Amino acid sequence: IERLVVDLRPARVVLTRFARGWPRRDPEQRVLPVEPGADSHDWQPLTNALRGFLSAGATPADAIVVLSDRFVRYLLVPWNAQIVRRSEEIAVTQELFARQFASDMQDWEVRLSGARRGEHQVAAAIERSLLDVISTIFAASPIRLHAVRPHFMQVINGHRRALEGDAWVVVAEADRMLVGFLRNGSWLSLRSRPLDPRSNAMEPILEQEALLHGIAPQNAKIYVYEADKIGDAAASQLLQPISAPVERGA
Repeated sequence: IERLVVDLRPARVVLTRFARGWPRRDPEQRVLPVEPGADSHDWQPLTNALRGFLSAGATPADAIVVLSDRFVRYLLVPWNAQIVRRSEEIAVTQELFARQFASDMQDWEVRLSGARRGEHQVAAAIERSLLDVISTIFAASPIRLHAVRPHFMQVINGHRRALEGDAWVVVAEADRMLVGFLRNGSWLSLRSRPLDPRSNAMEPILEQEALLHGIAPQNAKIYVYEADKIGDAAASQLLQPISAPVERGA
């Protein structure tokens, strides 16, 4: 059966269909432009566009939905040796989200990246109502929903082995980006920040992040991933190491 990657971006839905078997064929791609909602975090125009497309006669496939980071909250969860149960880990993570975002997290689903003993791990939170709508849309179509993944985690998990040593990781999308620092492959910081349209310089941004988190990076690689500039088949693209100073999209 064929594979379908559905990218829910801030102003469009990108559908990339991969055929299986031999001979291999180039993926087919379709872009559905979407008029953004009044609220930048409003995902309903995107899900409405996706529903309309799938109801128009889609053919069977296994689907992965990649959510724009605009619709996902992230933070780093410190290692806690006293936590032994998964339910406790989720509860503690929900409390950390509630403190950072000053909101009730009961209606959000928390996901954890996993980490080695003693290391921070990346946590992502997604509105349950968004997940429910996506599940309902696919349940009414011949396409089987395999997974819903946050954009940042999709990028990082696909190339985690390449991120060795000390490294800055910048995953940019539309008008925001996530900036993280890895020390010997372990997360030390992760923060979402706006993209400044007046400046393309990455070096000042990383200097600010280093000062904010008390990081002294030495000979750290810089990995920049910009979905909109690299291409729409985002899940198949590699993070590229770039030596500082660096311009976005270089």
